[in-house]
Amino acid sequence: MSSRSLWYVVTPVYKPAPGGGAIYTDILARALAAEGADVWVESEAFPGQPKLSRLKAEQGSLTIDRRFPLRAGRAERDWRSYLAYAVQNLKMVGMSRRLARVVRTLQPGSVTVLVHSSLLYSRGLLPTVLNRLRRAHPGVRLVLDVRDPKFDEDLAPAFARFDAAIGCSQAIGEKLRALLPERVEVLTIPIPFERPETPSEHAVAEVLREHRLQGIPYVLNPNGIADWKRYPEMLEVVRALRLHPGYERACLVTVGRARDWCARDDAATREGILRYLGVVHNRTALALAKGALATLILSRVEGIPRAGLETLAMGTPLLAPDIKEFAQWIPSSVARSDDPREIASQILTLATHPPAESYPLETHEMANLVQLYRSLERPTTIQEITS
Repeated sequence: MSSRSLWYVVTPVYKPAPGGGAIYTDILARALAAEGADVWVESEAFPGQPKLSRLKAEQGSLTIDRRFPLRAGRAERDWRSYLAYAVQNLKMVGMSRRLARVVRTLQPGSVTVLVHSSLLYSRGLLPTVLNRLRRAHPGVRLVLDVRDPKFDEDLAPAFARFDAAIGCSQAIGEKLRALLPERVEVLTIPIPFERPETPSEHAVAEVLREHRLQGIPYVLNPNGIADWKRYPEMLEVVRALRLHPGYERACLVTVGRARDWCARDDAATREGILRYLGVVHNRTALALAKGALATLILSRVEGIPRAGLETLAMGTPLLAPDIKEFAQWIPSSVARSDDPREIASQILTLATHPPAESYPLETHEMANLVQLYRSLERPTTIQEITS
């Protein structure tokens, strides 16, 4: 039996797929492998990426198995996405067999299965599969990875099947402790984060030129067109912003998926209020954030938004939701009102008079977090193997 630990990570997306979930899982997986763990990631397919990728780390290893259909975990409202979701569930049935094969090959000293909570938000076979995963190896620990607070009490039975749960913010940790029985260990571990390289003035100018934004004041929405992330309110904020002298041409630049596009957005585009750029590379998103009046995140279903941390790391204005960590360290950057006119005024204040407050980004760096994750490992004993 090896002294190395195995982390079997089940997640809807993985880098280079866009979005916070894909990026933080990559940061975590590489850090665990560098610490000497063998990490196996099951995720969805992505264009141009091989189905199976094996990467050697200094001490451990990292394997990415893109087994699920593309976008299965991010279903749009059409038959293709629901078919992909059904196929994903069928592939999950065989997950315990795949884990057992990996265990037989690696003979790890401990096995930790880390499951992204969003895979449980829709009805599926995963709760049943969890029981099978336990039988893949003696001493398997099931750990729930919770990155957003939009779960409710209806998910308590599914969440209670786990041995432990991780919340990425104070609010999520508190909610998990209130929801789960005491036997489920709950840890609050800040979302893993790597400071991005700040785009040069030339890089920003190139992106603005490409998207015809030169000379146009704009607010960046990094969360796509998703009504549950308060996208419609952002349009009203820009309309209020246009009432200020010098900002008559202001617009909302939106990147990400267009889940809730409707006639309202066609009209906003014609009006010049909205510039929708679709899913862009993270380098482009960073340049857009650097050139914006502010990055605007109004969603109330955020743990700690990665785009917000990136904005803070570059030293550019952020107007953020009332998350405890932000309220503690950067209160001037927290939205003080739901009134679009007051939000517009706050954006202009942030853009013209940046606050002196600073957020402790080092609390999110993996060097400071990896041992918290590894504290969830439970070495398998000889008695467990022979019982």
